[in-house]
Amino acid sequence: MPPSVPTILERAELFAALAWRLGKPYPAAALDVLRQRLLQNAPSEALEMCGQIAQDSLDAIADQIDTTAPLSPSTTDPARPVKPLAPDPLLTVLVFNPLGWPRTEEAALSFSLPAGMTPTGTIAVRGAQADAAPCTVTREPDPADPAAVRWTVRFPAAVPAFGYQTYFLTPEQPVAFPPAVLPAQSRLEAEGEWAAVREQQDAESASQPLLTTRTGLHAGPLPKAHAFFRFEPEALFLSAVRRSEDGQALLFSAVNRGTSPVRPVLALSEPLHLGKPVWVSPAEDVDILPPRQTVTWRCEAKGQPA
Repeated sequence: MPPSVPTILERAELFAALAWRLGKPYPAAALDVLRQRLLQNAPSEALEMCGQIAQDSLDAIADQIDTTAPLSPSTTDPARPVKPLAPDPLLTVLVFNPLGWPRTEEAALSFSLPAGMTPTGTIAVRGAQADAAPCTVTREPDPADPAAVRWTVRFPAAVPAFGYQTYFLTPEQPVAFPPAVLPAQSRLEAEGEWAAVREQQDAESASQPLLTTRTGLHAGPLPKAHAFFRFEPEALFLSAVRRSEDGQALLFSAVNRGTSPVRPVLALSEPLHLGKPVWVSPAEDVDILPPRQTVTWRCEAKGQPA
């Protein structure tokens, strides 16, 4: 089931807010126009604008991630020196998770490369520590370029909540793995109200697949895998992340999808350069959130990152 327009707007706002705290100008005017399109019931225009804002923001975040090729083999044993990954990666793939729980699910990417760039005739996937990953690879002629090959690569990606993971595509034979079951298909059953929360998580995961974007090999201040923030407990679902009207803070909102009151927590990562979360609604002097109620925190910006 594809995500709804409001869900895609929520995702565009999320990535725009994160990119702003990493140095990209906040697209306030574009988001205002986008909301007007939604009020005017123009979903096709809104979808296109949401997609462009989200992609521009993802590209800006990708520019801040250290995607230099990893060392191989991955080891801390001083008797086994590491060496640069060989062969050199063809490209770097960043997989983003826009939801509030860690996910190990299939990621997919299609792209074209000149035919001579893959001497082995196939492509493998390696993780951030150069570890081989299972993958399914298909190739076909590129109808737009007779000298290129169109590739589609699918692989299970393990991505933290509200974060990303880095993978590398290399011109080598993929490692053969036995048939695997993704954790989402084999995890223990939840009980009581947490079973209902799990069902809602599964429904949102089905409608919001992991997002992939390509980038090159470059240094950056962010690690190869990272979670920008998290909500606790897991009954809290993202409602919105957006810049405040005065442009001096980020507002984080989450709704309690459980059936019991919870004590909500927002934990932030340092790269966002934000102050301590301050509870601003529904009441400053209350720290318990009833079911189906929304909490909002304000986090002051601590200067604009370079």
